[in-house]
Amino acid sequence: MKAVRLFTIAMFVAMGILSPVWAASGDTLIVMPVRYTVVQFAFDIARIRPTHLVAYDTGTGDEPLLLHTWDTATGGWKPADLAQYQAGTLFGSKPKRAFLIGSKTDLPAELADASGWCKDVTRVPSLKVMDMANAMSNPLDFSESEWNRLAKRHNLDLTDDNAERRRYGRYGKPGTRPTGPHPVNPLIARFRGNKTSDADQAEPLAPLEEEIQEEPAETPQLIAAPQPAPVEEKGVPMAIEEGPAILETAPAAEVDTPAEFK
Repeated sequence: MKAVRLFTIAMFVAMGILSPVWAASGDTLIVMPVRYTVVQFAFDIARIRPTHLVAYDTGTGDEPLLLHTWDTATGGWKPADLAQYQAGTLFGSKPKRAFLIGSKTDLPAELADASGWCKDVTRVPSLKVMDMANAMSNPLDFSESEWNRLAKRHNLDLTDDNAERRRYGRYGKPGTRPTGPHPVNPLIARFRGNKTSDADQAEPLAPLEEEIQEEPAETPQLIAAPQPAPVEEKGVPMAIEEGPAILETAPAAEVDTPAEFK
């Protein structure tokens, strides 16, 4: 059993030598088990973000917990003291963000319960590259090029969850209910907050339905222009249009006027 553990550590050290990390230190800490794919993924993260790397090996039976940390100065792994890790003095400056990789059975309690000195601790219970990448995506704010590099290296399929939101806007696809936060008029929200009780305030305010107004149809602009004179096609007579009748005033008929009125 001891020979197997030594072989694991030797493989782990050799992989570190073949995987140079350009970022010497930083605000991020990755605590991981000695698993090939996990360590390989951690090195890829350390290439794009300043990251401290700590690897743990629980061994079997009564074997003690072994810790190693990556030393960028020497380009290799060196043993780390558990007490220093628990006190937060293992690094020159304490990382502000830590990712603890491993399930409850994988991650030792000595590490899980002693990482409170870090401000932001994220537990990643899965050892799959896909789950680790998704857990680190928002905190580390991967760019599109960084996502593509990780996907190509670890054979991942990328799905853009925001594609539909960018296409249809914040209200979502027509015919579906919006899933994001609803806009609320701040004046109405303040008025309701002052007039309602504490029990009512605990309930979220209903979203305001936007008033839909029908706009009048745009009247097309008409431009008067002379029409071309009709052209008689061969074999087709031109239509003869009758113009309006001209009314002529006929002379009044002569009527004999009595003598007394003359």
